[in-house]
Amino acid sequence: LPLLKFLSLSGLNGTIPKEIWNLTHLEKLTLSHCSLTGSLPPQLGVLFRVLDLSNNFLSGDIPSYSSNLQSLNLKCNWFCGSIPVSLGQMGGLTSRNNRFTGNIPTTLGHISNLRFLYLGNNFLTADVLKNMTSLRFVSLSHNKFEGELPKSLSQEIKYIIISDNNFSGKIPSFLSHFKDITVLSIGGNRFHGPIPNWLWNMTHLRILDLSRNKFEGCLSGSINQLDAFKHDDDILQWTGILRYDQERLIMVRSPLMLMVKGRELQF
Repeated sequence: LPLLKFLSLSGLNGTIPKEIWNLTHLEKLTLSHCSLTGSLPPQLGVLFRVLDLSNNFLSGDIPSYSSNLQSLNLKCNWFCGSIPVSLGQMGGLTSRNNRFTGNIPTTLGHISNLRFLYLGNNFLTADVLKNMTSLRFVSLSHNKFEGELPKSLSQEIKYIIISDNNFSGKIPSFLSHFKDITVLSIGGNRFHGPIPNWLWNMTHLRILDLSRNKFEGCLSGSINQLDAFKHDDDILQWTGILRYDQERLIMVRSPLMLMVKGRELQF
């Protein structure tokens, strides 16, 4: 076992066996969907590339990781404290549904491989996403972030979910240059002002949530320019993606519900 590189176990309960942390050649560890409790050791001698501890009952702080780490999945646990400053050169961080507090460390912006960041349903605060130019998928809903979206976001980003925070200001005009956005969910914030017409020219947009903000003015008649809609005898119909969760999109064909000044309209 000392030379073991890949380990995936299920049906476990109790604490994670200490022997696992002594497997110094272990590259990929999957212990998801168990009933594991306890915390992680403050220092790990294992040079993980992939670590998946999702859907357990683990708690406590998260240790720093080596530069080997490429993917870290800690979602649906009871981890708390701050997100570690050192997280290797990972391509993705999934830690939603925990109890993290504080800021997203600026060192994440130095990880050139970081493509997806899923931190929804925590207690994270302050400004966010500065200098994170490599991100393609971002989900930060149900936190306490505030301020405005930074201009440093990559124009290649596809997926922005920041609903139920304290973001404010107008919908930033620099998003009009982000031609690849598929999901834009900014509901439940403090955005204000008119809804810009350039939103309807985003040809890849499939999900748009602007609800529970302080927008004013009229919806442009150009809404039907979105490729996700089609006209049929003056009836607007939804033909694309309707539902989503924080990590995957689900193709469905269902009526679209649109809230306009308190009136619920079905298309």
